[in-house]
Amino acid sequence: MSIADLENEVNNGYPVIVAVKIDMSPSSAATGHFMVLRGVDSTHVYVNDPGRSLGSGFGENMAYSRADFLASWATQGNACVTIHDGESNGLTVYDFWRKADPLYADPNSDIWNPNFDAQYKIVNNSNEDIYIDRLALAVHDADDNHLFDLSDPNTEQARFYDNVTLSPGESLHFVFSVGYIHDPGTYKLVAKAQIDGTWHHLASQDFVMQEASDNEICNYGIDLDQNVSGSWESNCASANRSGTYASYYTFTLSSSQEVTIDLQSSEDTYLLLLNGSDETGSVIENDDDGGSGTNSRIVRTLDAGTYTVEATTYYPGVTGSFSVSVSTGGGNTPPPSGDCVSGIDLDQNVVGSWESNCASTHRSGKYAKYYTFTLSGSREVTIDLESSTDPYMILLSGSGQNGSVIENNDDGGSGTNSRIVRTMAAGTYTVEATTYSSGVTGNFTLSIQ
Repeated sequence: MSIADLENEVNNGYPVIVAVKIDMSPSSAATGHFMVLRGVDSTHVYVNDPGRSLGSGFGENMAYSRADFLASWATQGNACVTIHDGESNGLTVYDFWRKADPLYADPNSDIWNPNFDAQYKIVNNSNEDIYIDRLALAVHDADDNHLFDLSDPNTEQARFYDNVTLSPGESLHFVFSVGYIHDPGTYKLVAKAQIDGTWHHLASQDFVMQEASDNEICNYGIDLDQNVSGSWESNCASANRSGTYASYYTFTLSSSQEVTIDLQSSEDTYLLLLNGSDETGSVIENDDDGGSGTNSRIVRTLDAGTYTVEATTYYPGVTGSFSVSVSTGGGNTPPPSGDCVSGIDLDQNVVGSWESNCASTHRSGKYAKYYTFTLSGSREVTIDLESSTDPYMILLSGSGQNGSVIENNDDGGSGTNSRIVRTMAAGTYTVEATTYSSGVTGNFTLSIQ
């Protein structure tokens, strides 16, 4: 999308959320930020900036030079979110996320090794029930032609939600879905709904897939308090450990704070923390088995700045899957034990409660309970977590709270309840029952069918 396209959007009354740098900085090292664009002229852009508090306006209708905006917007890949007819049909999109920039085209990517992912939520803001024929999440080309629909990573089939009825105030989570893009270029991510046989674009984001070398394909962004799943592949070599494979995850701190970095896998992991935004940075700290078992953990207070996590292995030539997380303020939180971990049988409902003495090991600031179960053979299981508060569910490998993340879910059940449906091999697994928001206590029900 160009500056002319943005101007056309706001002139037609459509809100546009633009991804820039804080204070409209043109520096790629500055902290990423979102602003709401409300006007464009020949010399300036006008935004609502939630990061500023100026007089009574609190960042409302701030003017930045057009040149500064273009430079800052370019550092974020000219990413933006436009919302068109969501209000006209009563549906509003929120929490519309995609894989973090930079994004790299990869001719070797496929459905088993995707290089793009996204998700979103919608809510019915009308006073009447809304019937939706089909919900979809698609990638279009720069001219808005449909290319493909994102897929369920478990079934490898295009993900749709069919025949959905949303009552007033009810929401639905279009859960984490994946795709693969081979060619560099500008694309559009579109959340859309078919209603009465007509497709409506609920919201869209433009994004750029850059041409990349092998090393660039191995570099990703990671948000604070986020779990990311990855895999070690032979085309991504470690820059610091000869013969091993690695992936790199970059994050930025806006102020000095303690971070806890966890790398978990069924393989023997090795973790390095680097200065800067890629694999060439100097090593700050490394760890082999600081987590549970052979998992790795680094807990350290870092200054404001940009850092990169190298997720690799202890032994050379190892491939396989892993999960990595960067959490804030979690290093002084003891792992849950005793009453925080218990067993659950198949086809059983368990009633539990979130309490401050049982902290989540995967979501900083949240409370959690852990339930372990065993499958004697391969089968499909349905796990439901229900509560009057907004729950969040994580499926872990193994028999404790420190297993690697297999899958997570926010609103896959009814309303804001969580649901995971998955075919699983024989073995032992643990469900982490936690919450979407921090510091929440209350009751919940967990079942495994």
